[in-house]
Amino acid sequence: MNLKESGVQLDLIFWFISHGFSVVPLHLGSKIPRIRWGRYQRQLPTQEELLRWFRIPSNAAVVTGTNNLVVIDFDEVTEYLKWSMWAVTEGPMTAKLILRDAYKVRTARGIHVYTRASADVRNLHFGKIDIKGRGGLVTLPGSVHPSGAVYTEYQQGDFPLWSDLTQVFPAETLALMEREEPVRRVERERVDLNGLDADQVLNMPVAMDLNELKRRYRIEDIIPKVRDTNYGWYVAKCPFHDDNNPSFWVDTERQLCGCFGGCTAVPLDVINLFARLHGLSNSEAIRVMSERDGSVGRIGGIND
Repeated sequence: MNLKESGVQLDLIFWFISHGFSVVPLHLGSKIPRIRWGRYQRQLPTQEELLRWFRIPSNAAVVTGTNNLVVIDFDEVTEYLKWSMWAVTEGPMTAKLILRDAYKVRTARGIHVYTRASADVRNLHFGKIDIKGRGGLVTLPGSVHPSGAVYTEYQQGDFPLWSDLTQVFPAETLALMEREEPVRRVERERVDLNGLDADQVLNMPVAMDLNELKRRYRIEDIIPKVRDTNYGWYVAKCPFHDDNNPSFWVDTERQLCGCFGGCTAVPLDVINLFARLHGLSNSEAIRVMSERDGSVGRIGGIND
């Protein structure tokens, strides 16, 4: 069986696990996780989980941030070559050690360089260079890129440790750094509703950024008794019809859902779902959801 047929090999997966790094399955030929993987930022998968996940050909990703793993993603080979030249000629000893000793992977267009940091590192961006830190996923060798290219080992090695970005990059690269912006709540202006009719109230501007709203609410937290199928989606009993056999599907990665039985003409996102469950329009649902705390879990009235 060749590499494209078999996906990532178990010996490589267990090698990463032995270094304290979590590994999770992706759909073959994609970067989409087959499981809900958030817990594996905090714990390693068990041998039983790994054998179950990878019993079928799959891509795989290492969870960056576990055991302080940090992967430098050079989006193009030319960027890696420029960095290599700097490391050899001008870089500090840490950069030279990373160049010489780090485990490296050839991607569809560039190079992944595997390192460890002495402290927690957020995901960062430097032009055509990404730093994959806490809570990231990096595709492992043997995986098939959506383009058909196969991720391959570029250099066997270790995971050199560094403590500061100045040990890894030149000053001109660090000047390009773009940190992930925190999600900001839109400030709400207090409005006197006295004297306004229903249409005027419903047509008032929504005081919540929709992306934030969708981050606060997840479909699997609204629909009760959702269970994993191990095939990349979850199922539950449909809330829109008498359903003895679970026919409601949930794509937790894309946050879409629907009914195999035909209750939904098109896939629903979490706002569409909330609106339909409560007999609201989308704009009404947005308004109600923005007033609630998304951490309350499943919405009252649909668990009964």
